[in-house]
Amino acid sequence: MSRISVVRLLLFAGLVSVMVSCRSNKAVSMDDFYEESEETSAVSEKSDIPDISEIIAGSPEWTDVIISGNMTVGMGSSLKSAVVVRMIKDKSVSISIRPILGIEMGKIYFEGDTVTVVDKYHKAYMKESVGNVLGDYLDVPALQSLLLSYPFLIGGGALCEENRDDFEAVPDEDGGYSILPKRQPEVMEYGFDMDGYNIRHFNMSLKSNGAAYSVNFSGFKVTENGRIATSVKSDIPLAGANAFFELNYKSVKWDNGVSDSVTVPSGARRYAFSDIMKLISQQ
Repeated sequence: MSRISVVRLLLFAGLVSVMVSCRSNKAVSMDDFYEESEETSAVSEKSDIPDISEIIAGSPEWTDVIISGNMTVGMGSSLKSAVVVRMIKDKSVSISIRPILGIEMGKIYFEGDTVTVVDKYHKAYMKESVGNVLGDYLDVPALQSLLLSYPFLIGGGALCEENRDDFEAVPDEDGGYSILPKRQPEVMEYGFDMDGYNIRHFNMSLKSNGAAYSVNFSGFKVTENGRIATSVKSDIPLAGANAFFELNYKSVKWDNGVSDSVTVPSGARRYAFSDIMKLISQQ
């Protein structure tokens, strides 16, 4: 895998992701993990809109999660790799890139307002403020909520009892419903088209230029810790072209007391965000 390919894979995943009780400690396959092998129907079949408290009650309770799967990204050509996603609630998100025999060749690590991208194979890295890359729209709790297909309040965390009065549920023309914040940020508007208690589409538009972004969720499965989407997809304009991102889950482990961090290899070359944008725009 070339330097440009590794960097593209890492950055596409990082950029688009920013835009994404007692339990067993053993790893489980999706066939064992889910109650159904095919996609489940929405949690509620009734046509009326569920109360916000119902949605909160249907959300997963968790402290950490490890998700194994694969990721495909593309801009012109496509790249695919096995990945391991680790999340510690309200603290960090990482995506470990493992294209060959499960060996980690790169890692994207979000903690606080910092995103660190490490290419171990070519000893290169980038460390930037998330705000410098995409603006102060999404933080770690919001990214975690996206990856678990659950509504959130920008700057206010996942939907919960403490912020429930900041949301409203409204009917859709197709008979479904959406969750919207009662007060939109000055620079953007966003909302969630729902499937049961999970996000079906996350929609965001910038007021400055009308640019619209969407993250789409499917493959809903009931796990031992609640119902989640197992496929996350998005298209996003990047470096003058359309970038494609898809993350598919294969196995999940909840609440194992995991820790996580990122290490920059000794002697690694540091890339600025502007350097990365030049690399990924090369075809």
